[in-house]
Amino acid sequence: MYALDKEPVAVTRIEEEAKKQGLRNIITILSDRETGLRDDSVDVALFYGVLLEIKDKESVLKELHRVLKKGHIQATAQLPALNALIPSAVFFSTINASS
Repeated sequence: MYALDKEPVAVTRIEEEAKKQGLRNIITILSDRETGLRDDSVDVALFYGVLLEIKDKESVLKELHRVLKKGHIQATAQLPALNALIPSAVFFSTINASS
C-alpha cells in the first residue's frame, strides 16, 4: 500500500503509526502530485479528505489515471473523523491476486 502526502509531517505521522501498529506493507510518498509509480500499477486509489485541498486537481487526477489499472477503482470522501487521524493522505493500494 502506498500513502502519499505533500506535507512531510503527515508522511512522518503515517510512518510512525504504521510502525506502531506493526504494518510493514505501507510505503510513503512525499509529493503533491507525482507518484513515481509505474503506469497501470494500482488497483485501488482512495482520497480521504484531500480533494478540496488540491489546487491543481486536473494534474493530480491525470496522475491517478496514469497509475490506476484500467477498470479499477478510485474513491473520494470527505471524512472529518478520519482527517483527525491522517490529514491530507492519498492512499494507493496494489492488490496481489495470488495472496
